[in-house]
Amino acid sequence: NRLGAILAYAAGGRDRRGFVLGGRRRFVCRPEWMAYLMVVSKQRYGTPFNVGDQFPRGAGFAPTGAGVALQVPAEAREEMDRRWAALGIDPGVSLIGLQPGASAPMRQWPTDSLAAVAQRLYRALACHVVLLGTDKERPLGEAIQAQLPTGAATSLMGETSVATLAAAVQRLKLLITNDTGPMHVACGVG
Repeated sequence: NRLGAILAYAAGGRDRRGFVLGGRRRFVCRPEWMAYLMVVSKQRYGTPFNVGDQFPRGAGFAPTGAGVALQVPAEAREEMDRRWAALGIDPGVSLIGLQPGASAPMRQWPTDSLAAVAQRLYRALACHVVLLGTDKERPLGEAIQAQLPTGAATSLMGETSVATLAAAVQRLKLLITNDTGPMHVACGVG
């Protein structure tokens, strides 16, 4: 964005990439092919490749295909262990995560459908459902929780930092999610 470009220029960074403020104080994209990514990232459904995979290339990184591994801080893992214990959730119980929100309603799976999947999993397995998301998405979680038996689910919506979200997701046996941040966190923590 413009502010980032101005700050990078003011800091005197030697190798600025992406949307940058150039020598004549004009905004440019470096390397030049990044201009294409800047445009298609706004309309990512019209591109044949994952735009997110291309940004590291623009930053000068050579992706190996191995992915990114996130390290969950020990403090975050310990905090989530305390929360699970305070909730009375047995360490042997499978935790199934549901992330009902997304950046746009058109990218969300219907809450009734998520609730139906959660009901089936709850009946078939000895599991506990964990609702994840932001405070703004809390009504989606409440709609799902209302369709589950009492005590079958716990909402952590709006109650996690990124680190404790990573610790919670790491403990899950399964995460059912829309294309949103927790999906990427889950990929990073394995």
